[in-house]
Amino acid sequence: MPKSHVSDNNLLVFDDLEKTQDIPLYISPPSNRRWIKDNISFILKVVVLAFLTILLTSGRTIIQNVTLGYKAILPSGESHDHTLCSQEFVIDTPAYIAAAPEGAKELRPKDWNVECSSSIAGHGCSLAYDPEGNRTYWQSSSDPPPGGHSVIIDLKRLYNVQSLGVMPSKTFSDGGAVYKHRVDVSANKEDWTTVAMGTWRDYYAENYATFEPRPAQWVRLTVIESAKKAKYVAVSDINIFYVDSIPASVSNGGRWNITLDFPIVPVTAFVNPLNHEVTVQSAYMADGFDCCVNSKSTYSATWNPKTGIITEEVISDTAHDMFCPGTSFDEQGQLFVTGGSSPYGFSIFNPKSGKWSTPIDKTKNQPSKFNIPRGYAGQTFLPNGKTFMIGGTWGAAGEGEKDGEVYDPATGAWEKLDDVKGNLIKMDPSVTCQDPNNRKCNVTEWQQHHPWLFAWKDGSIFHAGPSKKLHWFYTLPANRGGAKDAGVRLDDGDAVCGVTSMYDAEAGLLLTAGGAPNYHYWLDTGRQGPNDLHRKEATNNAFEIKLGTHGELVKTTKLKPMKYKRIFASGVVLPNGETLVAGGQLQGEPFWEPTWQPVPEIYSPESKSWREVARHSTPRVYHSWALLLPNATVLVGGGGLDRRRPETNRYDAQIYQPPYLFAADGVTRVKQPAIKNIDRNSYQTGENITIMTDVSVDGASLVRYSAATHALNNDMRRIRLALQPVNELEKKYTVKIPKDPGVTLPGYWMLFVLANGVPSHAETVQILASR
Repeated sequence: MPKSHVSDNNLLVFDDLEKTQDIPLYISPPSNRRWIKDNISFILKVVVLAFLTILLTSGRTIIQNVTLGYKAILPSGESHDHTLCSQEFVIDTPAYIAAAPEGAKELRPKDWNVECSSSIAGHGCSLAYDPEGNRTYWQSSSDPPPGGHSVIIDLKRLYNVQSLGVMPSKTFSDGGAVYKHRVDVSANKEDWTTVAMGTWRDYYAENYATFEPRPAQWVRLTVIESAKKAKYVAVSDINIFYVDSIPASVSNGGRWNITLDFPIVPVTAFVNPLNHEVTVQSAYMADGFDCCVNSKSTYSATWNPKTGIITEEVISDTAHDMFCPGTSFDEQGQLFVTGGSSPYGFSIFNPKSGKWSTPIDKTKNQPSKFNIPRGYAGQTFLPNGKTFMIGGTWGAAGEGEKDGEVYDPATGAWEKLDDVKGNLIKMDPSVTCQDPNNRKCNVTEWQQHHPWLFAWKDGSIFHAGPSKKLHWFYTLPANRGGAKDAGVRLDDGDAVCGVTSMYDAEAGLLLTAGGAPNYHYWLDTGRQGPNDLHRKEATNNAFEIKLGTHGELVKTTKLKPMKYKRIFASGVVLPNGETLVAGGQLQGEPFWEPTWQPVPEIYSPESKSWREVARHSTPRVYHSWALLLPNATVLVGGGGLDRRRPETNRYDAQIYQPPYLFAADGVTRVKQPAIKNIDRNSYQTGENITIMTDVSVDGASLVRYSAATHALNNDMRRIRLALQPVNELEKKYTVKIPKDPGVTLPGYWMLFVLANGVPSHAETVQILASR
């Protein structure tokens, strides 16, 4: 038996690989025979104790009883505290699996013709797809050609190809696994289309590049860089997945483009306003989380849109597990990340250096931290340079009341606001369960999670939800009244993980849509059958809220509902003022996808109506997100992050091209207008921006850079700008920035011009509050 050890990421690695032909390096959850054998005594104790506690207790779920049994058999004096988690505890085993393509079939038999860029003796090209599977492998030479090692697969006829799966060889621990890569497809071997690119995780499991299905006969995998910087590449098995038919496209519904493969399950995402790179984060693990440990790092990956390269790193400078945090950008383009799995954690990302740090609280001469530990908080930057947060859950105080706090960069200190109470944003108990067996449901509630916050005029903050009760909050000494009632969203209920979009900030207009009364559709997350107790489904409710004078009741108008009911969807405001809503599901349950919604919708404020757009093939539900990119496309990604349910882990993101980038036929790309130059890159509120373009334009807008996680993006807002011609011949224009910093929230913005509704690529401008 070869020697083995467990590496830092819990993969089973063997020192003598040549003698392990029949020993799997990775043990997948569906067949954890070795784990079961090694722990059979432990398992029997848990089962017996769980059974006894079921007999002796009432009102507890099976999982809760198993937890009690688990704690009872811990060695004397050992205690595992799981009370801080929002997810209930279950016994964990390693689960390094990426989700296979949804609804696709594996192409069998592998009667293909395959060309490899090179091979070494004994490990020829055919071994990458032979019937022996993982027992054999192809290995290239150690002299990569320009562009990298490659494999071209001829499927011998057209298939609707949707995914490529690649399994590394058993020698992966020495290097050579496919790491940075690109996937192209072709119907004729001459015209190639890039469908996926990125970086896969370096572990012994099948990685997938999944994209929208396309008719193709040839599939090409190019290895830009092998794992551990090896000069060769080694692959034990390649699989192709296809669908029988491609769903009919929506007329002029836009198009889904390239897929970006990440080495982590991306849960939080943001765009660096200075270089336009997109950074995504998971937790202290790349493929799972545990808020019950003293974790002090975060897995992260960054996509460079200029090169297409995705690099990964583990952030440990601030000893902060940034899973389930609050996020907001300040006026310098710094991202503030607060709380989460490290409930006191506070990290600031510097967009110039790309580094993370924790500021010093000058009043205490120690690293800054807030007063109330929390995850799932909401926060927003304020025009006076401070940052406000409220709500959330867990931490040393458990659920508790998560009152408001304000961070002052001048002192580096967080001040607790005793007159801005967290219980104001609390949602109603879920007392009306849908019960197919007429059994009484438990009363449960989802408290102060993911609040929707919008900085507004005179230092006020508008709380738009997800509770149906709306509020004004105050933090400035001049109007330190704490909080005032702002009304309700008419007949809407609480809308946990619905979407919001401030699509016209100067007019004070914002959209809310979807959501559900509770995070969990199932009363018992371990029982999800047709006759099991459950709560209400998501809604398709939509409302327009118009902000006026702070402190007064807002005007709420009920809109036509969305086509589909959704929770855990993502909303993105577009340069033309429309809002894209993508992903989500009918029955909201974390890490559970059966009712996911593949058809996005776009809301038009002009027609006050919704329309369906191009469908996507990858579920985007719990832990998914979406961001507007400076080229006017939208990046939609993530979902999952649970080792117990790895089939829901989505290690990728897709670029969506909205309808405004296509002609009326929905196929032909239109030319985007271009901003040739602007008079400078930094402005104050109330000033003019002078713009020169390459063609005549008829509109302009500003969209603030933002960060998104857990269906929440409080940074996102759009300002419609009045375009004034200066010199038609030179195509020179000016736009005036709204003077009120409660409208033009200081920070970095994307400046777009539009010609007949088609937006340009954005110029980045910094807007500061006028002094």
